[in-house]
Amino acid sequence: MSEVEQKLIQVNMKGSEANLAFPNMLNERFDTFSHTIETGDGEPTKPQLDVFQMLSNQLDEQLKKWAQLKNEDLPKVSELIKQANLPALIITEKKTG
Repeated sequence: MSEVEQKLIQVNMKGSEANLAFPNMLNERFDTFSHTIETGDGEPTKPQLDVFQMLSNQLDEQLKKWAQLKNEDLPKVSELIKQANLPALIITEKKTG
């Protein structure tokens, strides 16, 4: 799980200037990219669309890994927890609206 988290966010950020010491991860790269697109007067250029596609592909890869963790690995861990008579893990979907 931490592998996915570390690709999505900079887990070492502890202060406002930590971004100078640690690389931007996917969430920051999307944020920076969106600000670049928003400040332009015209349509996105081909290189900008290529960057968006690259970032989107990287996000899709992490979302697939998260889905695998949630759908395959977590049930296995939950079963081990159940066998050990420990309290169950409960993951709920975020409610929208």
